[in-house]
Amino acid sequence: MAAGSDNLGRLGEEFWKWRAATQPQSGDDIPRIQRPAGWAPDWSPDAVAARRETLVDLEREWRAMASDAASGAWAIEPQVDYRLVGSALARVRWELDVLRGWQRNPHFYVHQTLGTIFEALLPPAPFSPERTAELIRRAEHIPATVDAARENLASDSVAPFARLAIAA
Repeated sequence: MAAGSDNLGRLGEEFWKWRAATQPQSGDDIPRIQRPAGWAPDWSPDAVAARRETLVDLEREWRAMASDAASGAWAIEPQVDYRLVGSALARVRWELDVLRGWQRNPHFYVHQTLGTIFEALLPPAPFSPERTAELIRRAEHIPATVDAARENLASDSVAPFARLAIAA
């Protein structure tokens, strides 16, 4: 395997580790991604800025491999992987900058709060002490997520609608 495709493997691993910690909770992703221990959604303005910075770095690294990926020096499998990593990066860009659910959709925060509890309840019994503690920890994180929702939703043109939804 060429050194460039080795770098792609490392980039893919780095991306998926980051994505598991930062991917928004969503009903369509339950339970397709394994979250790191102690995970909690963080949609504070600082966390969103950090996501953007990391995404720019990952995109830059991915683009730097473009000539190697297109040169024919890589086997077919890494060429496909290159495109798949690019697609995954594009999805993050779409979520942050096009869809912007974190900034304009109050329902997004239902998934970031109650959805995290639901996800933790999905596996069948037994409820070990660790699993119970995880459920409690996720419930205790809800107020911080609601605070981030208030701040993020207030800065968008749908703010009046968001205020009504939050107040309900």
